[in-house]
Amino acid sequence: MRQTIASPVRLFATSDIALGTFGTAVWIDSHTEDHFGHSDRGQRLAGKYFPLVTEDDEEPVDTTTVAASLYALDENDGWTRVTLDEEEGKIAVGCIDGRILIYDYT
Repeated sequence: MRQTIASPVRLFATSDIALGTFGTAVWIDSHTEDHFGHSDRGQRLAGKYFPLVTEDDEEPVDTTTVAASLYALDENDGWTRVTLDEEEGKIAVGCIDGRILIYDYT
C-alpha cells in the first residue's frame, strides 16, 4: 500500500519578495493551503502596504504573516521572480518557462 501525506512545510518551494520605495511589499510563496488544501505544489502572489514610519512616530509596529491582498494563485510551481512598479501600479512575475505575467494592483 502506498500513501502520500502532503507536508505543510515546503522547504524547497520557490519564493521571492519585492519591496517598493513607497511602502508596498509583494511576494510569491507556497502558502496555498486555504485554496488548494495541503499540497506539494502551488504558489500565491500576495502583498501588503506598510505605511512609512519616521523616527518621530511612537506607534508600535505590528508583526503579521497575513497578506492584505491576494493577487493570483498558481496551481503549479511555475513562478520564480517578482518585482513591482508602485508608480504605475503593476506587478511583474517571471516564470520558469520564460513568460512574464503583469498584474495590476491599484
